[in-house]
Order: sequence, then C-alpha cells, then structure tokens
Amino acid sequence: MTGCGSDTNDGKQINFFKIDCPGVASNSSYEEKMHRIIDDQHEYREFYLAANIDSQSEPPKVNFDENTVIFLNGGFKSSTGHLLDVTSIREESGKLGVYFQESEPQSCPADTATTYPYCFVSIDKTDKKIELSSEVVDSCK
Repeated sequence: MTGCGSDTNDGKQINFFKIDCPGVASNSSYEEKMHRIIDDQHEYREFYLAANIDSQSEPPKVNFDENTVIFLNGGFKSSTGHLLDVTSIREESGKLGVYFQESEPQSCPADTATTYPYCFVSIDKTDKKIELSSEVVDSCK
C-alpha cells in the first residue's frame, strides 16, 4: 500500500558513485539551495570549483559520454554540522527519484562558522527527468 509521502522504496534501484559527497566548503559561490544536472565536462568543472572556492583540487574525472552528474547544494549555513548525502536513486514511473539526507545539528551545540554543504554524484547517462526528495536528520545522533 502506498500513499503520498510514503517511502516504500518502489522502483528500480539505480547505481550511483559519490564523487564528492558529502562535501562541505567554508567559501562558495552558491549562497542558495540548488541542484543541477550536468552533462558536460566544462559545466562540471565550473560547478565543482565554484562549490568550494578555497579548494585547489581539479574535479575528479567523469566520462560524460557514459555518465551524468547530479549536483546538490545546501546553500549558506551559519554553523558546522550540516551535510548533504545521497542515500538512493530509483527509477520510478519513467523518472529518477534522488533521495538524500540533509543533516543539521538539532540536539547538540555546533560551532559558529560559515559552511556550505554540497554533494556531487554520478549515474549512468540519462535524459530522464530527475525529482529530489530530502529528509532532514539530526547530525548529532
């Protein structure tokens, strides 16, 4: 039995690779929550370097002939303890459901510091519509 908002895990499980997930930056070009489906190397490099401005690392290699990258960005946070983490991706009714957790400190103290949680994952190349579904969890537990 299914209903609105239920997590029944229906659909085919899609394999994914965590490129940089969970990731946290102390300086980012992205202040607001956002997501992006990336299908080319230039756009991937641009988003990867802008997600963590202080990083001097080149993005890990992705073969865009075979893969699509999903970028999730949590936006500005005023304390530590915030993370984004993809938990599963499922094909459901011709779409891809991307399920992820947004961890935040709810039951413990957190240091005051600017953080920007983000996540990059890759999947097999797709042109299917992607829908996001998040669950907020306590990062203190």
